[in-house]
Amino acid sequence: MADTAPSTLTSRGPGTGQIIGWFVVGALLALSFLAMFTIGMFLLPIALLLAVVLVWDMARRGSPVDPRHILLILGVLIASASTPFLWVTWMNRGGPGERCWQTATAQGCEELLNPWIFATPALVLLGLGLALIWIARRPTR
Repeated sequence: MADTAPSTLTSRGPGTGQIIGWFVVGALLALSFLAMFTIGMFLLPIALLLAVVLVWDMARRGSPVDPRHILLILGVLIASASTPFLWVTWMNRGGPGERCWQTATAQGCEELLNPWIFATPALVLLGLGLALIWIARRPTR
């Protein structure tokens, strides 16, 4: 009698360390894009080197090239690309406009951007990434 249990991702797929690594790669790639002319040019080689190490580790472990594993990694990359956008959104949460602050030893004003400019791509990337992860993780029939 054939086994009719729904298949899930195998243990030979990307583990927790791989998922965290791909999350860091996606966040570094997005941050290098946002800060292209400042620190981005220094972050991009780090992200690419980490991606090469992760691919090499998967090949070394003999991980099969399963479309569901690739979809899972792609979902993690896309979802993690939302983190720099979410950070910029948080930093501009009082905007748009000028916000002044004062402490016991200093005071100042800063111009804040409209946070929705950064929240929209963050939410789109996060939603798309989570949808891909959900599709990759659901059992097949």
